[in-house]
Amino acid sequence: MKDINLKDLESGETFTGFIDGTGFTDTLKLSNKTGCVITSATIIGGSEDCIDINRGGNHLIRKCTIIPRGRFGITIKGGASGILIEDCIFDGHGSEADIDLGNWSDQSQERTRNNRIVNCRTKDGSPIRTRCEWADKPIVEETLTDHTRVHPILLWFFKIGKKLGVV
Repeated sequence: MKDINLKDLESGETFTGFIDGTGFTDTLKLSNKTGCVITSATIIGGSEDCIDINRGGNHLIRKCTIIPRGRFGITIKGGASGILIEDCIFDGHGSEADIDLGNWSDQSQERTRNNRIVNCRTKDGSPIRTRCEWADKPIVEETLTDHTRVHPILLWFFKIGKKLGVV
């Protein structure tokens, strides 16, 4: 398994089409980027994510088919904000969550916030599983979700474990 990303998007870049992240960690990576548009794309995930967004924001993910093969479909972390996920279909589920907000290791950074999930669904009709750690709950419209919030005390224990080197 290559611990790299299949494609890093640049700020303002638009991605459409088909991309298969099999053999990679993340399929599409948006770190410290703003204003990216991912539209009418089919994205097969790597061992972690189909789309990994870390810091930055104001991205649009619209009319995409997300096919998780790892832990998550979409991860939004590191204080990323202003992400709109709209009219997307999740074909399968991540092993931990379909949309992960905040991630476990981001407590030293700003909270992930002001993100929206609008008119999305799963292919099998089950709820989209969202999980918040160091993040505000996303605004959800016209989308069936099963939302989990990781309790702040667990985040605190995780942070202490990281400092002690046991996690």
